[in-house]
Formats: sequence, structure tokens, C-alpha cells
Amino acid sequence: MLAVTIPDVKSLMNKLLKEDVFDNFEARTVQVVSFSKFDIQGEAPWSKLRPFVLSIIKSGERPKSFKLVLALDKESTKELHANAAVAFLNIQLEGEEIICTTGTSQTNFALDKSLDHVWEDYINNFFLQHNIITKREEEE
Repeated sequence: MLAVTIPDVKSLMNKLLKEDVFDNFEARTVQVVSFSKFDIQGEAPWSKLRPFVLSIIKSGERPKSFKLVLALDKESTKELHANAAVAFLNIQLEGEEIICTTGTSQTNFALDKSLDHVWEDYINNFFLQHNIITKREEEE
């Protein structure tokens, strides 16, 4: 599992909510706690939920917390690794900090951690490409 603290909260939230950077992912869970608690469960393209979530956040005060569980789309998951069932990216805002963690689910049980390593590399490269982080997490 990869765990990355994102230094620039505003930039990441803009990329998440106002840009199409994460639009190729599916949203599995969205939770926004602001003036009320909003929970969205299921599998939906992030591109379709993004405007709705943005409107929730813009309609009130700054969220007290925000949690988003994204998954790589099914086609890309199959291409990622032969034993990949789901590849998750968890994004959680608490206070003034965003922490991103990764997780995977395998099609068949295996002690092999190669799927985890491939997914961690994928996310590190994705974050670098979109200027979410400035260097690979394992170099820190």
C-alpha cells in the first residue's frame, strides 16, 4: 500500500473537482461532511459525479472532511495486471491535509505482491505527470 500526503491541498482539490484529471476513474464512495453529511455509494464514472460533488462543496462552507474512493476502470484494470480485480485510490481530506492511499483486490488469491507494486508505480507516475507530487514517494 502506498500512502502519500499531498502538500498542495487546493491544487489537488481543483484537479479533482474542476478539471478532468481523474475523469478516467470510477467513483465507488464519496463522502462530504460540511453543513450536512453527504454519502454516495456505487460505481459511477467520476466524470458524471464530479459536477454534483463540486456543487455540494460550493453550496456551503469548506468541508470538514472529504473522502473519495476511486477505482481504475475495468478495462484498464485488466491491462494493469493479469490478477487484478480492482485497483483503488483513496483520497481523504481531514483538516488541512490530504492523504492518498492505494489498495488492490486480486481475482485469485496469491501471496505475490506484484499487483500492489504495479499499482503503486502507476499512481506515483500519474501523480508526477499531473504535478500532484514532485518526486516519487519512495525517494522521500
